[in-house]
Amino acid sequence: MTSGTQKWLKKHLIDSQILNFQKKSLKEYASVLILYTLITFILTYPVVFKIRNYIPGSGDAFQWIRILWYTPVAIFNPGLTKLTHDYLIFYPDGIPASPFQSAFNQILSYVLCSIMEIHVVYTILWLFSFIFGAYGTYLLVRYLTGDRTSSFIAGIVFAFSPYHFVHSLGHFGATSIEWIPFCALYLMKMFKEGGVRNSFFAGIFFILVAMSDLQYMVFMGIFVMLLFVYEIYVFLRTEKRGYNEILKRIFYKYALFGFVSFIGIIPLTLENILTATSSDNFLKLSPSETVMYSADLLSFFLPSVLHPVFGNIMTDIYSNFSGNTSENTMFIGYTVILLSLFAVHRLKGNKYVKFWLIAALSFSIISLGPLLHVAELTRDALRNMGHYIAGADVLICGASYRQDVGDTRYSGSEIVVRKLTEMGAEMRVHDPYVDHWYEMENQDTYPASGHSWKRFFRNQEGLTKLKIESDFSTAIKDIEALILAVPHNEYLNFEPETIVKMAGGPIAVIDCFGILSDKDIKKYFELGCEVKALGRGHENAVIGTNPVVLADYLKTQSQ
Repeated sequence: MTSGTQKWLKKHLIDSQILNFQKKSLKEYASVLILYTLITFILTYPVVFKIRNYIPGSGDAFQWIRILWYTPVAIFNPGLTKLTHDYLIFYPDGIPASPFQSAFNQILSYVLCSIMEIHVVYTILWLFSFIFGAYGTYLLVRYLTGDRTSSFIAGIVFAFSPYHFVHSLGHFGATSIEWIPFCALYLMKMFKEGGVRNSFFAGIFFILVAMSDLQYMVFMGIFVMLLFVYEIYVFLRTEKRGYNEILKRIFYKYALFGFVSFIGIIPLTLENILTATSSDNFLKLSPSETVMYSADLLSFFLPSVLHPVFGNIMTDIYSNFSGNTSENTMFIGYTVILLSLFAVHRLKGNKYVKFWLIAALSFSIISLGPLLHVAELTRDALRNMGHYIAGADVLICGASYRQDVGDTRYSGSEIVVRKLTEMGAEMRVHDPYVDHWYEMENQDTYPASGHSWKRFFRNQEGLTKLKIESDFSTAIKDIEALILAVPHNEYLNFEPETIVKMAGGPIAVIDCFGILSDKDIKKYFELGCEVKALGRGHENAVIGTNPVVLADYLKTQSQ
């Protein structure tokens, strides 16, 4: 056989093998994508069959549809309204707005709305998050393990987790998890293989993560930092020489990733950065929300109240957790937990398994917030005073969602009132900017029948009669607990002596917003009061608490 013939056979044989491999890969990936699509239609039934007339979820889902609608309106009608200031709400003053809360969905919805209605577009993007969230995870695990079965199961675990389902009820940005596994895939390729291509695509998918939800951008950024530190750690542990050259390569690939990511995310985040650094930072949330909406440790190991089998059994336990159902659902399933523990034990020497274990533990700790509150942690505010939840008169100061405005929509105070009411407290409300609390008065019909926060709590019937007290002296008379929930200007200069005198004696004071000074806290103690102040470590004050956790204590005392 001549050398020319050998070269021809070698070339065409290799080309044929590559072509066959590509055909097999294409068939595999297409089959997986089709299977995930069918599973999505089954597990989200009947969403796809009612796509013309209904949307999945409620509450915030309608707000998200408005965001999708508002984006092109603001872009193409600059004389009417702006992306950064919504003049179509509270006309003519309007309210400041974050322009790109989910840029990927905002852009894609604009394109698709030219051929279909916006609520249909919303549902398609919603379904897309399940299908491609599963598919991306399949590709990630397939790359890491080479095993098709475990990869397919991993896709189901990630895309159809309780976390994803519960946020899909209205938190559209948090629902958009589909690009996270793709970004993780190329980051792991960057870690294992290096190369300009992997760094570039990791950056592209990082941009898509940021375009889906800015919070996920932050979380993905933390993931990258963990990976960077871990790669240097592994290198220093295993390599004995050639430090400079290898360190240069590590820094180079992460620098390229960072450059690509930076170019893409700056247009998305610049306005928010300017707002966050300004004196009028409307993005800043109440510090109490950091604790209120952090995960409870038990929620990692107990099925959600929405679980089809154990949901009713879990209701009493979850009523002790702060926040709401969307925020305190962390359970991933006992099977998943056991399989994860088995894999960690079986492959404990694998450096990649070690990294994923570190990442899982890190994000679990972050989700717990600044405090480890396992339902009972901060329950001493009224313990020494002998107060109990059943029949306790509790005044909450502030019903609006932020200081010095009269808008009660999306107010954290609503969750507080509902939580305490569920536990038997007699609630009073004062807010100088609010006359009616429509979310309470019309809870049976607002925002739609059966869609109020009422459905997540018990004993809510009486809240339709809840009135906002206009006279503070009347509201505070004979109370047992005072909750400073919103830092309205009127509440900033309360004198402890005056408050205690108006209340008729010592009370429990809960400061959710850092309103009280050190001097005020000390004075309340001297007057015989108990104080809980977020992030304050005074002698008798509990460090970092909130009224929902206070309610947990009250419930325990009443049992």
